[in-house]
Amino acid sequence: MVQAVIVKQVKRVILGLGIGLMTNLLSCLPTWSQQFVVTPLVTIGEFKGGQAKGSIAITNKGNDPLRMRVYAESFTYDSKKGFTFTPKDNQSAVPYLQFSPRELEIPPGVTRNIRVAIAIPVNLPNQEYRASIFVEDLKEKSITSANGNALLIKARVASVFFFSKGSSTANIQARTAIWDAATKKVSLLLENQGQQTAYPEVTWRVEKDAKEVAKATIRGVIVQSQNSREVILNFNDQPLNLSSGSYSLSGNIIATGQKPTPFNIKLIVP
Repeated sequence: MVQAVIVKQVKRVILGLGIGLMTNLLSCLPTWSQQFVVTPLVTIGEFKGGQAKGSIAITNKGNDPLRMRVYAESFTYDSKKGFTFTPKDNQSAVPYLQFSPRELEIPPGVTRNIRVAIAIPVNLPNQEYRASIFVEDLKEKSITSANGNALLIKARVASVFFFSKGSSTANIQARTAIWDAATKKVSLLLENQGQQTAYPEVTWRVEKDAKEVAKATIRGVIVQSQNSREVILNFNDQPLNLSSGSYSLSGNIIATGQKPTPFNIKLIVP
C-alpha cells in the first residue's frame, strides 16, 4: 500500500522520490493526486497448484481522461523505512508475474481492471512470494512549491501482492515500545514470526497508575512474514503529551482469520 511521488525541477534535475503509506502522503499532495483510486491496495493469499490470480481496479475520479502505465517492482518492508525496493530478492514474484494491460486510458468516472496472474516453478521453496504493481499517471503535473520553485510531478500508486507456497499463518507479537522525546510519539515494534504477511488492526491504550491517558486504533499496517515493523503511535494525529514516568502500553493485534493477540508493554518516559 504505497503512494509515490516523482518530483523534478523544470530543468529535469531529480529532487527526490518520496514513498510512504497513502494516509501519510495524501495530506501533503495537491488535490490532483487523488484523481485516480487503486483497489485493492493489499492482496494476501496462497498458491494453489503453483498458481495465483488477482486483479486491480483503477477508477478515474477526475474530470479529464487519464493515461496510465502499469509495471511491477520487487520490494520488501524494512522495519524502519517501510516500503523498500529490492532489485535482488529470492522472494520476489516479479519474474513469474503476468498482468495486462500495461498501458491504458481511463475516461472520467470509469473503472478499468488489470488482470494479475503468478505461476511459480514447482521446485521453488515453500515460502511467501511478493510483488508490487505500480499504476502511474503518464502526464506530469506542474505546480509551484512554497519557495517559488516550479516543479513537475508524477503520481503513482502500488498494489502489493503476497502469496504463500505451502501452508502458512501469521504470528504477530508486540515486542518493545520506545518514547521519542523530540516528536512526543511512541514507536511500537511489531514482529511477525509467521510465514504469512498480515494486515492487522492494532488497538492500543496508554495507562499510568491504572488511569487511561490515551487510546486509539491503527489500521493499514502491513507486517511482513519473518520480519518486523515499527509503528508510530499518536493520538488523533497529535503528539502524546506524556510527563516523565512509567506507563503501561496495552492492546490487541487483530489479524484476519486469527484470534486477537493481546500485549502489555512497559513504556518509560525519561
